[in-house]
Amino acid sequence: MADMQECSRWVGWLILSCMGSAMHFVYRWLGCFSYIALFVAVNESVWEHLKLLVWPLLLWWLFSLLWRDLDDCIHGLLMSELYSVSTMLITYYTYMGIFDYESLAVDIIIFLLSLLVGLSIAEETELYSRFNTILCLVIFFVFFICMSLVKPELPLFFDKAHDTYGPVC
Repeated sequence: MADMQECSRWVGWLILSCMGSAMHFVYRWLGCFSYIALFVAVNESVWEHLKLLVWPLLLWWLFSLLWRDLDDCIHGLLMSELYSVSTMLITYYTYMGIFDYESLAVDIIIFLLSLLVGLSIAEETELYSRFNTILCLVIFFVFFICMSLVKPELPLFFDKAHDTYGPVC
């Protein structure tokens, strides 16, 4: 069983790394099609890069229903979402606070590390009750969608590369 979890973690990491990386460019590839703006990055802000974690992880855990039971999947989804997003935010703002320097290579490493942390912790933590897990997931996704629709003028939502809070096409 441990070998299956380890294999699933690395296969998931590989698939999600490719999917998240491709999602960085989908908005422009599709001619700035506004209906997909909730699901793909529309500028270079930290918030938009969180979408590269959040939506692929949701798809991964839905796909995982093929070989896992429902409780494992909803628990895995919650843990991987919370830990991946937290890891990305903490590592990004820590390195920016220390070095005040942006690097594409470091940003990519943070993305890959965040996925791995989320998938690893999802495999290692205890299950919560189904109701609590689903409630937390609903709150998480409703919040995520609302913040993607109505972006507050906070640094998290600001695209320094283009000096905007909005989509860049």
